[in-house]
Formats: sequence, C-alpha cells, structure tokens
Amino acid sequence: MFDFPAAKEATYAGTSLLALGDGHTTKAVAFSQRAIELYTAPAVSITASMSVPDVLAARLDLATAHLRVGELDGAAEQIMHVMAADAENRTASIRKRAGRLTMTLLNSPYADATIAKRLSELLRQLTVTPAAQNGRTT
Repeated sequence: MFDFPAAKEATYAGTSLLALGDGHTTKAVAFSQRAIELYTAPAVSITASMSVPDVLAARLDLATAHLRVGELDGAAEQIMHVMAADAENRTASIRKRAGRLTMTLLNSPYADATIAKRLSELLRQLTVTPAAQNGRTT
C-alpha cells in the first residue's frame, strides 16, 4: 500500500488553498502551520521520511499567507527559518515559491517598508541555484 505522510498532505493542502486565492488564506495558514508542527515534532528526527524541502515549502506558504493577511512580522519569521536552511535543500520548488513570494511582497502595500525591502532581498537570494551561489555555471 502507499503511505502518504500527514505532514506532506498538510503541506500540499496549504499550497493548494493559497492557489485558490485570498478567500482561503485562513485555512492555508492552518494547514501550513500543521505541516510545520508535524515535520518539526520532537518525535520526528531527520530521517528518510522527513523532507527538509517540504518543511521549507510549508514555511514559504505560511509566509505567503501571513503577507496576504497583513502580518509582515509573521512572514519575516518564516522567511528567516528558510534562510537558515542549507542551500542544498533549496529545490526548484523552493526557488519558485521564493520568487512568487518576492513578487507578492513587491506588489503589496508594504513594498516600500524597510522590512519588506530587506525580505525581498533575502527572498531573491533563495531563488539563486546552489551552483550559481558557488560560482559554477553548469
């Protein structure tokens, strides 16, 4: 039988709800927070069953949801968690989410705020491939 972890299910639910639009943001927050709780629970260790990129995805989704409801500090907290992760865990999916979040931030009412400018710079760093960060072009 197939086993689909509850944490991954919550991550995907949060992502899907964000894609549906602002009317679903509250539910997206709940699912993204649940995914993070499940992935970071004390009983869960970094094993083959835990996907660091999935945790990062849930954190970027939560940051997006916080931004949509005007909670810039909540978004900043999640972005800082993602920045602390090893660059090797920044998959194409993470880079795309960071790029979308950058655009959301730059098109938000907070775009001119100092914290928003700093966050958009951090998010841009997340969009760079690990090879490019190391100076490799291939």
